[in-house]
Amino acid sequence: MSFMLQEFCKSLILAIKDKDIQKYKEDAIWNLIETIYTGSPFSAIAAGKSIKELVFHIPTAFFWSKMQQFLLGTYRSLEDQIKMAAKFSGDNDKYEEYVYTLIETIDKIDTTEKVNYFSNITRAFLLDVIDEELFYKFRQLLMDCNKIELSYIKQADMKRHYKNDMMIFSLRIVGLLEQGDGDDYVFTNLAKEFNKYALSDDETSKPPIKYLEIEPPEEMTELTKKELNEILQ
Repeated sequence: MSFMLQEFCKSLILAIKDKDIQKYKEDAIWNLIETIYTGSPFSAIAAGKSIKELVFHIPTAFFWSKMQQFLLGTYRSLEDQIKMAAKFSGDNDKYEEYVYTLIETIDKIDTTEKVNYFSNITRAFLLDVIDEELFYKFRQLLMDCNKIELSYIKQADMKRHYKNDMMIFSLRIVGLLEQGDGDDYVFTNLAKEFNKYALSDDETSKPPIKYLEIEPPEEMTELTKKELNEILQ
């Protein structure tokens, strides 16, 4: 991690710990940026530059719009922030690594819907609804699926059997569908948990859902040339 990014992570951590995130709603994004950039230890880097000048040297305006949306969606009250900060009590290195993951993810996310889904995942993790391994798996699924695929999963009937097509095939590749009876396909247990805790904001699970305890899908059979031709027709 570069020095600049490391200091940025530390400033974001301080903002999450010490500031009421909900104060930065709507057009208060510049106040949020100023709070992070001019908060110790980042203030020395920010000194002498206007906030609007500095912001375009590191993340983009689009990044900051996503970051604002993410923080407001994740930390819905000051009480939330205090409760969630306890997740990393006494382990500053792990907290810094986690915040770096947040920054990296927000930077890569390409739709506002994905920002909301990432907020759901983050809340579920920080509130001990899902474990760390599942948090990182759900994060990867968000990156692997495009917005059309995510919308398809969200609206799908998780109990239904589906015939193979390009959508089904794409979701099979990332482990969200498996072969059911005959030529039909069904959503995997991983897909059901992903739909529940990422694409929705269910926070009711106790104890936490653990990644390694989710029943894995059936082994994928090799796609034959005939099957591929049928899909593409």
